[in-house]
Amino acid sequence: MALACLFLLIPASQAVSVTENTEDLQVWPMVKSEGAVSHVIWIQKAGGWSGTSDVMYSRTTDTENWSAPLRLNPLEGHVKANYQQQHPALAVSGDEIRVFWVSNAVSPNQIDSAYSHDGGLTWEVGGFVYDMDDEHHLTNFLEAEFDTEGRLHLLWQDTRGHTELRQMVLVSSSDGGVNWTSPAVVDPFNTGNVEYPEGGYACECCRHSFVATEGGGVDIVYRHVDRFPSNETWYMYTAYLHWEVGNQPLIPTMVGEIWVTGGRICPENGPDIVRTGDGLAVLWGHAGKTYLAYDNGSGFGEQVPLGLGIVPSLGYVGGYLHYAYHDGDSVLRVLRVEDGGSVEVLNSSAGTQRFASVGIGVVLFQDYLNESWEIASQSFEIPEQEAAMVEDDEGLPGFGPLATLIALIGAAGARSLRTRGRLIGFKQRPSDS
Repeated sequence: MALACLFLLIPASQAVSVTENTEDLQVWPMVKSEGAVSHVIWIQKAGGWSGTSDVMYSRTTDTENWSAPLRLNPLEGHVKANYQQQHPALAVSGDEIRVFWVSNAVSPNQIDSAYSHDGGLTWEVGGFVYDMDDEHHLTNFLEAEFDTEGRLHLLWQDTRGHTELRQMVLVSSSDGGVNWTSPAVVDPFNTGNVEYPEGGYACECCRHSFVATEGGGVDIVYRHVDRFPSNETWYMYTAYLHWEVGNQPLIPTMVGEIWVTGGRICPENGPDIVRTGDGLAVLWGHAGKTYLAYDNGSGFGEQVPLGLGIVPSLGYVGGYLHYAYHDGDSVLRVLRVEDGGSVEVLNSSAGTQRFASVGIGVVLFQDYLNESWEIASQSFEIPEQEAAMVEDDEGLPGFGPLATLIALIGAAGARSLRTRGRLIGFKQRPSDS
């Protein structure tokens, strides 16, 4: 049965600046929501792109009004954040919040932290987590999560220069970050080319993402690089790995399809993962397009193309996935997909938005306002009912193929209706009860 598409433009909330009235650059936001409270961290750079860096924090209870920005690192200007992949990490569990960053206040550099027990109202400086071995030692893509037992996990890519081994490592704490396990190698990134494994400059497309599971495990997705032994042609794919901390990591499995690249040029990826009502959802970008795959308990199904975009951000609440991505047009769009194939589009004004991050009913992004980069937010409504989706790979009518999009998709029990051509559909699967 063919599905008809009806696109309706409806008003949207206006973007709100979180960091107005400052001349310093404000970049690379990350938002996480817990109930009605959303927390955001970002990097503030004094003196331009090559200036010193600080970790900043703000919170909101209504997605519109944000608290005054607060610097979390105790020594001003001593955060190592020259590139987006050196962004800080944020973990939230109720009123418990942890923020991590790489500090260059000491030599060798180390991972430092700050914590709050009251939902971000007051903060204290935490102990260091991990020492770097030397000044050339980098820590990329810090990610942090609490599990259901209250244990804290910190994952990063341990990098030593541009031509040496880059390993994915994880440390865990069962006492809120006071004591940590020794770093465990989750993936050594040593397949494909043993002499030069996953080396070189790490862009944001090399990022990983993970969620904690019950009982102390973690589910991780990342870009996996390999090559065919017959002709040494390079290829890569989105890898999924489940690990029960303390045990030997399992061999990663492939999500979606492989992408033959021929050389080492990055074809994007930057996957993101969330836990849904009955499993997992993974979103990633490849060759300018975004793909989604579900695991409802029996392994990941086919990849489903959603449209154009790279380095997406993914969220889940109330039976809906929320995703944001950027591909160069720097215009923020919000899509609400209604049952029967109609699509409502909440259209924001054109701008220069980048690095979107999705929370509950709000998206944070980096925007060029008042002749400087600032952190801004825009709220969106969460539909109360399940949705169906139809989207054309060529982009939405009137928007062109380049856009930064946020789409709301009915996720619980969703399945593909049709995957031939450019028409993709989802519908709610009947309940087993």
